[in-house]
Amino acid sequence: MSRTSQHNGLTISLPDKWEDQTVVTLMGPKPAGLQMMTAQRSESEQPNVVIKREILPGSELTAADFAGVQQSVMEQLMNECQLLEEGTLTLQLTAPPIEAVTREYSFSAPVGIMRQLHIYFRIDDAFFMFCGTAKMDMHFDSLRKQFLDIIGQLQLDRSQL
Repeated sequence: MSRTSQHNGLTISLPDKWEDQTVVTLMGPKPAGLQMMTAQRSESEQPNVVIKREILPGSELTAADFAGVQQSVMEQLMNECQLLEEGTLTLQLTAPPIEAVTREYSFSAPVGIMRQLHIYFRIDDAFFMFCGTAKMDMHFDSLRKQFLDIIGQLQLDRSQL
């Protein structure tokens, strides 16, 4: 056992040649309303954040390249996928800070029109994708601020990369 993975208070020892490909999912509060008088709401109606890490040893891809690949996948898999905004974001995870790539999408889903904020960044051989998702009508501007607050509080432990 050469490395460990830590999530939610658990430490997992990894056998040699194994790697952690954990996907972290954070769920926001359930939508307000008289839920006992309506049909059960699905989890897809709750705002959520998914953080995924992909290790690509020796890759020369940039965060922008990675974002472009993900955009192609989104356009192929999602109904009526639209790129709404793209930009950059400075993350204070390392010294010097990291310049992350941002994308904002909308797409059609069974529960309605969804909106996602994607943030892509690279640290050494590790590519990270942060994705905040909510229904379009859930005051996405205030949720975007919460999503950015979550990523702004990330802390890096390079020994776990």
